[in-house]
Parts: sequence; structure tokens; C-alpha cells
Amino acid sequence: MNTGSQNNEARYQEAQALLQRYTQSLFTKDIDGWMSLLDDNFVIEFPFAPQGRPNRIEGKANLHSYIQGVLNSIEFVGIAQQQIHLTANSDVMIVEITVEGHAPSMEKIHTLKYIWVLTTKDGKLVHQRDYWNPQAMLEVMRGATASQTQQR
Repeated sequence: MNTGSQNNEARYQEAQALLQRYTQSLFTKDIDGWMSLLDDNFVIEFPFAPQGRPNRIEGKANLHSYIQGVLNSIEFVGIAQQQIHLTANSDVMIVEITVEGHAPSMEKIHTLKYIWVLTTKDGKLVHQRDYWNPQAMLEVMRGATASQTQQR
């Protein structure tokens, strides 16, 4: 194996380990564990956020209540597919991920697809651009609302 291949393999292993800690923390609703992976000035962007939802959140302090709301709204149950793409910039990776989840009040499992562009610095995440289909998430939320209405 040449040095370039060794470097890429090491980068891939680091990316995979970080992503595993990232998703495991979300799945187990370990917000403190998830936040420990982030730089204090972490920025997350949602380019396809629907109207009324944030399209950018800056700083860990501002992110905590947002992620708590997300985790109260959806139960992630598994990863159906995941692929990591390394880029020419050693601090940037692209992740294609398909997760399965449901609203806590529903049994139906939904498949949600994301593309994350993640930037790291000194072992911490500093930026995430989160490309997802807001219509898929709205379908999960509509189902949860309908389920809650039927239970009343």
C-alpha cells in the first residue's frame, strides 16, 4: 500500500469513527455526547428547510434546544444505507445516509435520506450542510399529528 492509500485509509477510518459516534449519539438521544463532537462555533445549515424552519443555526448554545426538539419529534431506529465520500480537502467529507425512523406516537417506519457535507477541525465538527427532503419529514410529522388527533 502506498502512502497516499494509507493516508486515505486512515482518513476514512477517522471519518467512519466520527460518523458512528455522531449517529449513535442521535439514535440514543445522548445530546451531551453528540454536542461533545462539535466545536463551540459549530454551524449547521439546512439549504432545503421549509418556510418557518431555521435554515442556519450558529453555535452549540443555539443548537441544543433545536436538536432537543428534533429528538422529541422523531425516533431514529436504524441506518438503512451509509456511504462516506472523502474529498480533496482532508477536513471535508460527504455522507450519504438513509435512516429509518418514526414519530413517537406512530408505529409506521419512514425512510429519510440525507446528504451531509461535514467539515472538521482538530477532531471536532465545525460545519454541517444538511441536505434532506423536507417533504419526507413533513409526512412523518403529519402522520404524528393525525395519530394524536385520532387518539383524543
